[in-house]
Amino acid sequence: MKSFLLQVILVAGFALATLSGCGGTGGDKPEKGVMEGGGDSEGTKNEVKSYDIADLPPVDEPLSRPLDGSRLELCPPADWGHYPQAKYLVVFAKVKVSELPRITVAASDSPYGTDETSAENAADLATNIRKKLESDKNKFVREKPKPVILGGRVWVRHVRQVSQGGSPCAVQSLQIVRDSRLYTIEAFSEAKDDSPASISAAVSKIRDIVYSVAANAKFTKESGETPATPAKPEEPPPEKAPEAKPGETPPAEGKPAEPAFLTTRGQIAGEK
Repeated sequence: MKSFLLQVILVAGFALATLSGCGGTGGDKPEKGVMEGGGDSEGTKNEVKSYDIADLPPVDEPLSRPLDGSRLELCPPADWGHYPQAKYLVVFAKVKVSELPRITVAASDSPYGTDETSAENAADLATNIRKKLESDKNKFVREKPKPVILGGRVWVRHVRQVSQGGSPCAVQSLQIVRDSRLYTIEAFSEAKDDSPASISAAVSKIRDIVYSVAANAKFTKESGETPATPAKPEEPPPEKAPEAKPGETPPAEGKPAEPAFLTTRGQIAGEK
């Protein structure tokens, strides 16, 4: 009898142990910084998505002055305000600069080399950005860096999660190297909670708007775009000295001929 009861207890214990690790809380938790699913899909691992300017939301007229030493010309999103900020080149805001959503634009000397970002080296830039993010324990990366083509120009994009005022926010970052400078355009949007689905929804609300800002950006010192040198105005041909008349002494070189004058009899002086 005791042997039978012992067998029942062992079978019941085995069943409970199996249930606790199958769909319960006993499974492995994903590593911090890795999207758990429901993220903003930008294609497969090796696919680079491309967006034309015509397919993106409209922007306003360019800012009155180029930024970063006249290297960068930007257009704010349509009907958004633009504000100066000490840490940034400019900040775009839908309502107030202290509220979300907003877009920040920053520039610094590139820590990833001076090669301008292109289709050939964008994957290398994405790898370098990923390594830097991984080395910063305070960065919570929801989507790893990968290239994206915006308006024919290659940028590197990633998504982070941050907290603002105790509320979770999504940060969508676009980065590119031009003229030895690293340009970073980041869109901040509020999330309902910190679940992957909520972060993804927050990204989607503003994704195409920040894409349009990047796609319409103009870098005035991109390689291969040297400003045209204005042509020198043509110099008029030197004036030809008038020919001397018979009996007159030709004027000295470089000295204009003295005009003839009439005497009281109407004769040219010197004539008889």
